Amino acid sequence: MCAATLTLSACASGGDTTPAQPSTSAAPRPVAYQMCQSAAGSGESVVAAYLTTVDQVRSRRGGPRPADPSQAEKLWADLPGDDAAAWCTFHSGSRYLVAATTAGRPRVGFMITDTMFDPGPQGPAIP
Repeated sequence: MCAATLTLSACASGGDTTPAQPSTSAAPRPVAYQMCQSAAGSGESVVAAYLTTVDQVRSRRGGPRPADPSQAEKLWADLPGDDAAAWCTFHSGSRYLVAATTAGRPRVGFMITDTMFDPGPQGPAIP
């Protein structure tokens, strides 16, 4: 069961994908994972992370009405469209939250589900 939602919290190019769980080696964690980790709430773990751009997040439509604009359209309005952002899936208890984050701005939630959802590099397909 999925429900559209808008959530807020804070966080920091391209369409490269990032593994959900980075290697435990000494190598630095991928950028998208770091961005998502910075936006994770208390008790949340990052289970998927993909690089994207602010424009891709701002242009995502969905919610209760299919044409509803993304909250990022308002919250990230003054950011350059090519700034880095990340699609993230956060897990806490039995809940998964798909959201987007960028540096120094509130994260924007897109959906909550009780099963793992991987948004992929293009972001979630919002009904």
